[in-house]
Amino acid sequence: MYDVHYHTLGLVPGCSEEVLRKRYLELVQQFPPESYPEKFSKIHEAYEQLRDPLETIPKLLISLQHDDSMGQIIEVFLTDIRSERLPTSALFKMGE
Repeated sequence: MYDVHYHTLGLVPGCSEEVLRKRYLELVQQFPPESYPEKFSKIHEAYEQLRDPLETIPKLLISLQHDDSMGQIIEVFLTDIRSERLPTSALFKMGE
């Protein structure tokens, strides 16, 4: 799931937040929203999803009700936790 977003931005999975932000700013300059609204929308969505994965968790859980690929979503989620894209301490706070 997140691999698509990395591909959209032309990055390798697991890159640092600094690299992610720098690439996003480069692409926004290259594809401004006024001239490339569809391309900009995809770039912005990818950046938002990768910038703060914890905010996407509720969306993922809602999508589980309508998606048959629950196992795949859970595997991506666990992979992100293992690669430290999602801090485990923040996950425990969500249940409090």
